[in-house]
Amino acid sequence: VAAAPLLLFNFTAASGRNKKSPRAVSVEMPLMVPGTGGSLYEVLRIEPTTMISEIKTVYRSLVKVYHPDLSGNGRDFTKIHNAYETLSDPKARVVYDMSL
Repeated sequence: VAAAPLLLFNFTAASGRNKKSPRAVSVEMPLMVPGTGGSLYEVLRIEPTTMISEIKTVYRSLVKVYHPDLSGNGRDFTKIHNAYETLSDPKARVVYDMSL
């Protein structure tokens, strides 16, 4: 799973004034490689309606099984970690969901 930078704009207060100004925020969004099949939800074995707190619990249980120090398979762990990073970040998750 490769990651591509994605620019989102976050409106923040401009240096002590009440005016709002845009600030670019970079978000790493994993890209699904064609032919590999499956979505990030399938990687974590969760439903698209799963809450962030539940995603964290699922991630922790998968890490106990697939961490490279335990299983020797860093490839699966990388997929799980990238899926978690995207789906646990509300902004990145919305962008990912729109791409499905």
